[in-house]
Amino acid sequence: MQSTFDFGAISHEYDAYYRSNFGQNIDKLEKAIIADFLKKLATKNIFEIGCGTGHWSDFFAQSGFSVTAMDISEEMLKIAKSKNIKNVVFKPGDVLNLENADESVENIAAITSLEFSGDLEKAFEEIYRVLKPSGYFICAGLNGSSDFWNDKKDDPVYKNAHFLSYKLLQKHLSKFGTPQINACVIVENNTFCDEKYTAQEKLNKGAFIAAMVQKK
Repeated sequence: MQSTFDFGAISHEYDAYYRSNFGQNIDKLEKAIIADFLKKLATKNIFEIGCGTGHWSDFFAQSGFSVTAMDISEEMLKIAKSKNIKNVVFKPGDVLNLENADESVENIAAITSLEFSGDLEKAFEEIYRVLKPSGYFICAGLNGSSDFWNDKKDDPVYKNAHFLSYKLLQKHLSKFGTPQINACVIVENNTFCDEKYTAQEKLNKGAFIAAMVQKK
């Protein structure tokens, strides 16, 4: 399997986004949703799919989790490993062909990664296969129904991505159980205005959509 975009080519530039004022503001909104999900996990082990340079791996570790973090890009993994993040083990892997045994993983997170897998249906099938019954899956990423992404669909990074949406998450996660879905990041005229919208409205307008589901 190859990602729909070669993130290794931009691996040394990737973290610059999170250092920008814009990126930091988005990061706070996104982490608030994921932090709320993490509080509900019964155990403190998490398997992260598509860890990239370790940005979310670090967040999970700082939230008290022991993390096994996987990515298909060797270049991204090199940067992630160089950060020496405590309680995180990085390894190569492909979400479309997970090495884990059936029903062997307690908790799984995939943040802004499945959109680039090349086969969303297969990715969800593999995650379902390896997740233990009663285990939790946190899935989050780019919301294709948001206006934020309309002008980026011809961008080399995003043009072949399979954007997430409320309907898509409901479709794929219903096999697991009943998902909780939230969204954030509404930018209008270069201003963040999430507070103007209800949680329901954000599901269509938010650029970042996230779901948590417990496997039946």
